[in-house]
Amino acid sequence: MNITKSLYVAFTQCPALVWNNLFNPLPDDGNKSRAIEGERVGAFARDYFDNWEMYDFYNPQTRPGVYAEYIFEYKDMECRVDMLVINNDKTVDIYEVKSVNDADKDKFLEDISFQYYVVSNAVKNMGLTVKTANLMHFNRDYVYDGKKYDLKQLFMVSDMTNQVIERLPIVEDKINALRNLDPNTCPRCPFTGNCKDQHNLCRYLDRCKAMYGLTKEHSAFELYGNANKMKLIEDGLLTWGQIYSYRKAELSDFNKTMIECYLNNVQSPVVKKDELVEYLSKIKYPIYFFDFEGVQETIPVYPNSRPYEQIPFQYSLHISESIDDTEEDIMKRHKEFLGNGVDDHREDLIKQMIQDLGDTGSIIAYHASYETKRIKELIQDFPQYKKQLEPLLNRFVDLEEPFHYHPEHHFFNKKGERMEKPKGKALTLVYQSPMSSCSIKDVGPALSPDRTDLDYHNLEQVHHGTEAVDAYKQLKSLTGDERDKLIKNMLKYCCLDTKSMVVVYLKLLKLIS
Repeated sequence: MNITKSLYVAFTQCPALVWNNLFNPLPDDGNKSRAIEGERVGAFARDYFDNWEMYDFYNPQTRPGVYAEYIFEYKDMECRVDMLVINNDKTVDIYEVKSVNDADKDKFLEDISFQYYVVSNAVKNMGLTVKTANLMHFNRDYVYDGKKYDLKQLFMVSDMTNQVIERLPIVEDKINALRNLDPNTCPRCPFTGNCKDQHNLCRYLDRCKAMYGLTKEHSAFELYGNANKMKLIEDGLLTWGQIYSYRKAELSDFNKTMIECYLNNVQSPVVKKDELVEYLSKIKYPIYFFDFEGVQETIPVYPNSRPYEQIPFQYSLHISESIDDTEEDIMKRHKEFLGNGVDDHREDLIKQMIQDLGDTGSIIAYHASYETKRIKELIQDFPQYKKQLEPLLNRFVDLEEPFHYHPEHHFFNKKGERMEKPKGKALTLVYQSPMSSCSIKDVGPALSPDRTDLDYHNLEQVHHGTEAVDAYKQLKSLTGDERDKLIKNMLKYCCLDTKSMVVVYLKLLKLIS
């Protein structure tokens, strides 16, 4: 077995994943864009150093200098160092480049620790020693001026040497555990956030569930949100029936309602009518059903933008003028915006958005904190529009609230400061089986099961936010019919988001009538 850094890091996250990949693999059709972006950032970061040169595989450099992609081998291990500095005093500095900001740096201790372990052993034969192990990452406060990147400001260097050295015994233990994997026995691992990566479930998830005796559906794993799933499984509470019998009081209102509907075969909506009336009373006509799509550029592209800043590139908007509007009426009042994928479109978006959203009425968004954060960032980047943009913020109403609702929709701590996340359990004002989450992509079809037009699987090319971002990044390289088709499908996807909101809102009105 050739132990690379990626194999080692994957093993530290989930030994079962590595075992399956090695001894019983399934096809991997996962998205490779993250790895490609990491390579792009690594290459971009090289000019942070003066007079660097590429590693020579056939004649490895040992003289003082700065080298990119230096390869080291030790026993059955191999690693490629993004940037290696060989100093005059026969010490070396390791630099691992990551396309993250400084807040995420501790997530990469495993990467740097493995590199330190391999390099520190490999360079002994070269008469060298490792002096420092560093993480190069983005400075999230850097503002690109649109002219030339200041790499000394764009990137930050965090010295992780002391943390890495403390972990070396752990690294060696994990390497030995990886070497000693039994080809006949898959290790059993706890379920973590790694089991689901954005829109994709791990392809080995059903195998792991079977190892714990979990069914494919209606098990502890399928609880929504931050339920302590592993604790339930360890206590032998595997099915929804067992969990409801012994842990009912600990369940969130959403999970409790979901399980009750399943156990009792309840197909009609479950509604907390008084609280739903209270929520709907906040909404004022005209109503603007609004949704952004945003691209997160690792390396800032536009003037007055920052690393990893979410740049809205598209929106969809449906408008209801009165409570007497039908869905057909609202669908006729549709506005949209989509950048061309090449130019800085933000000011055009701002101007059209200000005009489209009017001066009065509620702006309904689903998980509205996303939209309000983007508008705050636009105010920061374009302060000349603050007077027109700022009033929009107070008009937002979150359509996700009825499915994850706190009776007080403004939350303050003892100091009177606004809190992002209120304490206490949220209420589920409306539940409709087989809803399994509060996502609009789940809620819409559950509330209107006969509406195949609300099923995102029926779309072409773009089915969720990640695909929308990938599509936007492709626009600049496409022409003709291929480009026109992608634009059409991007617009359909974003339009379906606001259409789904309209359908959900009208359904809520019916539930209280």
